[in-house]
Amino acid sequence: MIEKIGIAILPVLVAALLASIISRKNKDKERFNLACDNLHQSFLDTVNMFSNQDITAGLYEHLVASFPLHKKAVIDFRRHLNWFRHRGLDGAWNDYRYGIKKAYPPPEKELQIPHLVQYYEGLAWNDEVSKTKELILDRIHKIVSYSNTKG
Repeated sequence: MIEKIGIAILPVLVAALLASIISRKNKDKERFNLACDNLHQSFLDTVNMFSNQDITAGLYEHLVASFPLHKKAVIDFRRHLNWFRHRGLDGAWNDYRYGIKKAYPPPEKELQIPHLVQYYEGLAWNDEVSKTKELILDRIHKIVSYSNTKG
């Protein structure tokens, strides 16, 4: 009698476990999609502004003002990535945030430039604006590309 009850309960427990796993995966996917949307939205104004070829003034100020929003979105999004994707996102974020320049001398030594100062000179002079805009957009797209796939 007890064996029959145990055998009858086993499929119910397995079904409940499967339902729980599926529910959790769906909630994780919803959270990931929300974090992706937040990441995209945080960079949207900057991408729109830097994509517009007519705008050449106030770009550096816009970057500085929007940086806290970008930082929060990247930190929130990072939690939803697998551990092995953290390094790539961190590298893309650090390239955007600090940039990398070769030191002279010594050769082959990489220096980090303090937060966003790397963009100031390029955005201050009209002949460098288009190259600097492209660099910023490239670095932003690299960050946002991590939201294209779950992994």
